[in-house]
Amino acid sequence: MSQDRIKVVMGGKDRPDNYVNIVSYNTATTIADDFKNWNIGVVICDESHALKSHNSSRSRKLGPALKFIKRVIFLSGTPALARPIELHPQLSILSPSGVFGTRQEFGKRYCDGHEGRWGWDFTGHSNLLELNFMLTKTVMIRRTKAEVLSQLPAKRRQAIYLQVSKKEVKELEQRLNKMKTMNLQEISLED
Repeated sequence: MSQDRIKVVMGGKDRPDNYVNIVSYNTATTIADDFKNWNIGVVICDESHALKSHNSSRSRKLGPALKFIKRVIFLSGTPALARPIELHPQLSILSPSGVFGTRQEFGKRYCDGHEGRWGWDFTGHSNLLELNFMLTKTVMIRRTKAEVLSQLPAKRRQAIYLQVSKKEVKELEQRLNKMKTMNLQEISLED
């Protein structure tokens, strides 16, 4: 694919109007209300665990907007960083028909959900074999590193040297010294 068919959308006023558009989560959140007005065929969300919290403004804005898109693909090496409940916001976007139920239904079934002192507690886990089965049969394709390593190019390491002005060097040195001081303070507090 030629470079002229790829566009990096830099901000909310920059419309994603190319064949391939690369948009940060922050910019996507800003333009989410316009998704339904554009002819977007596919959205690929890399590092989809960025949508793990149902309370975040990112999930609240992008969740409903992505439901207007015909095809949504989530990519993540770690879709749930700590608890199964972190999957629910992503699953509710990928499967709007409700295969995984409401947050409360999902929490009761797969997160050992129970009413606690301050409301529902979904910090646990339960029925994980069933959850894995449901995920692999509906929305998840899992590939291990061992399975795909032979298909990837070799790692390349490259040093990139930047031109830095004397003023910028001075600023960086000041920040570095400040960080060193902060680390020393933290260490002395731990002793």
